[in-house]
Amino acid sequence: MTDKVIVAEDSDDDIPISEIRDVSAYNNLDEIRIESETIINGILQDDYPADTVIEVQHYFSSSDFDRLEKFIVEIDAMFGADIDIDEPEECEDIDGATIFTVDFVSWHKVDVEEVMKEIEMFIPLCNQFGIIYDSWGTQVVEYDAEDADNDAAESES
Repeated sequence: MTDKVIVAEDSDDDIPISEIRDVSAYNNLDEIRIESETIINGILQDDYPADTVIEVQHYFSSSDFDRLEKFIVEIDAMFGADIDIDEPEECEDIDGATIFTVDFVSWHKVDVEEVMKEIEMFIPLCNQFGIIYDSWGTQVVEYDAEDADNDAAESES
């Protein structure tokens, strides 16, 4: 089995985070849904059963650390133990401007509606705090139905 990272191609990747002024326009749920469908369809095309639980890594960024920190506190209060929040990191956008990023990790079945339900809870808070929702991705091991059947048979014996 090989590891493979699944992400959608993002046409806005060439826009420096520090130059995005209209966060709510950038955090467009229709576009996020299209990206999510692309990611989920890629996983399903690799023969993963739809009931497989995958790790979902949500990516957020801001040029304002204080706003990002307040956003993190709100998300933690909203989701609690249902989501893992990584430590924020300082980095640079494509123009070299300082930005701050954070990843949230949750677990979902390979289902667009399940993932979108969570994203739809993030976006209003992103817009409130001026945070960029920078898509999501997952790292999955290539699924092999024959291996899964063999694993199931071994666990039964």
